[in-house]
Amino acid sequence: MTLSSPGNRAALAAPAPARAPAAHPALKAPPPTATPRIRGAALAGALAFTTIVFQHFQIATIGGYFLTLGLFSGLLLIAVVVKHPPYGRQTVVWALIIGLAALAAVLSPATQSGDFTQTLLLFLLTSFIVVTATGGIRSEIVRSPQFARGLFAALVVVSGICVGQVALGTLGSDLLFNPFGPFQYFHAYAPGLQFGGIPRAQGFYLEPSYASFVIGSVAVALLSLGRKPKSTATLALFGLLACQSATGLLVFAAIVVVVALRSKPKLALFVLVLGVTGAAIVGDYLVLRLSSITEVGTSANYRLLAPLEVLRDVLLHSPFGQPLGSVSDVISSYGFRMAGVPASSLDNGLYVIIFYFGWAGLVAVLIWFLLTLGQVLRLNSAGLAWRRIAPLWLFASLLFSGAIMAPEYGLMAWLVIVAFRQSLTPSPHTPATSKGSHEHDPASEHRDRHLPGSPRPR
Repeated sequence: MTLSSPGNRAALAAPAPARAPAAHPALKAPPPTATPRIRGAALAGALAFTTIVFQHFQIATIGGYFLTLGLFSGLLLIAVVVKHPPYGRQTVVWALIIGLAALAAVLSPATQSGDFTQTLLLFLLTSFIVVTATGGIRSEIVRSPQFARGLFAALVVVSGICVGQVALGTLGSDLLFNPFGPFQYFHAYAPGLQFGGIPRAQGFYLEPSYASFVIGSVAVALLSLGRKPKSTATLALFGLLACQSATGLLVFAAIVVVVALRSKPKLALFVLVLGVTGAAIVGDYLVLRLSSITEVGTSANYRLLAPLEVLRDVLLHSPFGQPLGSVSDVISSYGFRMAGVPASSLDNGLYVIIFYFGWAGLVAVLIWFLLTLGQVLRLNSAGLAWRRIAPLWLFASLLFSGAIMAPEYGLMAWLVIVAFRQSLTPSPHTPATSKGSHEHDPASEHRDRHLPGSPRPR
């Protein structure tokens, strides 16, 4: 057949098969990729674990203050996570602290200058730690799985050793108590095994109440991040039961009630089951502890009622508060006793604020309480109540200890605050639903075409 033949001419004239139009590059499905590595996330997770577990591991003594591994690790963690420290806010807070402390020291010179200076420096450091949590932070690190793993691993270890201490202690063994040996912060804990019964767990810390504070703080941070909520709540409950801290159990009960009332039915049912389980185990113990509030010399009485006499005198005779560092001298003069031993401390953080800052401290506590109440009332099931309980915890945690000016306390508050801030903003990895949420994302223009109800590309 020649090129001029009719058959050949027909073949040449036939149109070529139509080619499928090339897909727009932005519309192509992205190839499956591994979870991207977030720079600094693994380090932050390791530092968070070390900060939580080793905050009462003493490594040195500087100027009469016990320096712990947890504090050193916590400061490194802040350096990794915080990218824009709030210098202006920090300056205002420090100015208020120094001004009020100086005013109280001038009007009521009732303490040694060394005690005043040491307490002031500790308070400034603690306030620095807490305020940095309100600055610019690397959200990608705090939201990362590596950071959450560090927190969860710490919760497992702390709750685990608490349960182990109770189990072995009931059998008469003190093997797991004071796990840091000669490096235990301040002094060794005496579990009182010689008296029989079920001992109170201390975990890795100075005493049971502080252990329950750590367990609760880590659990609230994890819940705020939305990581393993049921496992976290269950682990926290067992840890708190082992510590047998009445304050910890009551705060946990309050959180259970709030979450149950403000959550969807399925989550509310789980929370209620958890709460009922705890109540069934320690209900009698809690009733006994609560009934002891009115008994002079008991821990509950000394924590809540006995110091009211001191606060009354402060507000009447020292309206600007007592000088920093004077709590031991002032409390000793009242002749309080706890369990038959002379007492010289305030074991309630709310009372410490009023003691040192007088009427200004009382007003601050009342304002804080009202703000917390407002946060609780705004909780709702759509907002995932269990992710928004941090404000309630931060206020209630002041009841655990009077050492609220210690940097270690500030580090636990820092963890809760940075985690809570993430619960207030949607993750960049989740689909946005608000108008304008994709305005700075070039690829979102094409992704939106695949949303239900969106016009298909022509």
